[in-house]
Amino acid sequence: MYYRRKLLLSILEKTQKRSIVKIDLRKILFSISQRQPNPSFDFVPYKNDSISFQADKDLETLCHRYHLLKDSKKSWSLIDDQGNYFDSLKREDQDILNNIFKAGDIKKIKTDPYCISYSMPDQKKKQQSKKEKPPNNQKLLFSIGYEGLSIDAYLKRLVENYIALLCDVRANPLSLKFGFSKRQLSAYCHELGIKYIHMPELGIHSEKRKNLKTKKDYTHLFQEYKRNLPMQQSSLERLQRLLEGHNRLALTCFEKDYQKCHRTVLAQYYLQNIEAVNHVPL
Repeated sequence: MYYRRKLLLSILEKTQKRSIVKIDLRKILFSISQRQPNPSFDFVPYKNDSISFQADKDLETLCHRYHLLKDSKKSWSLIDDQGNYFDSLKREDQDILNNIFKAGDIKKIKTDPYCISYSMPDQKKKQQSKKEKPPNNQKLLFSIGYEGLSIDAYLKRLVENYIALLCDVRANPLSLKFGFSKRQLSAYCHELGIKYIHMPELGIHSEKRKNLKTKKDYTHLFQEYKRNLPMQQSSLERLQRLLEGHNRLALTCFEKDYQKCHRTVLAQYYLQNIEAVNHVPL
């Protein structure tokens, strides 16, 4: 079982009735993440609070697939009497949980209406609260890869940078990693007020990436990709119209290193023909 799921079950074990109101669980989990050097869960700004889509998915899995939890709409209840998940946690996480469940701490967390409010720099928070646009209307073309990121950490970067439109340039928008297949990613973007489009014609098919090992291999692949871009003139023009309409557009693919991803070649090719636009790798 994934460690993060053991953490969720351990929280339920620590409650008096092995049951907890859903919003209280989210507050406790958020507090844990703030105290962990490497958080088990990331949180993304959501409406006036924060949410972890990964945690919600894990809770559903523990309930419906493993039958360890019961979902009563407003609360989660632990129905597994056999496990002792708390003992399987790292010592530092046990200490965090013990400290949180001290009478004073747990009461403060449950009653604090701002416990899960997302902490942003003052200027950004001010703009967000007023629903203002970013500081200027400069057109910015961002790029981001999801390799090594949870869906929440990924979405958090989009929100923090006021991305208005996410353009998926994967030829095949499927992923074994939760949250990054086309349907899931599109739905989560919609929840956060970010538009999503998929432009597979601007992607590179997986068979061409199978044997990439050296810098020379990447150079040859990207040179071929760049030579073929003029054949996608209608898509490039569409991309230009989208940027003009949204100002802050992000190209997305898999690779963490933007220099090893065709999205950077696409951005650079595009910027050679468009004035007053900057490329910002996230």
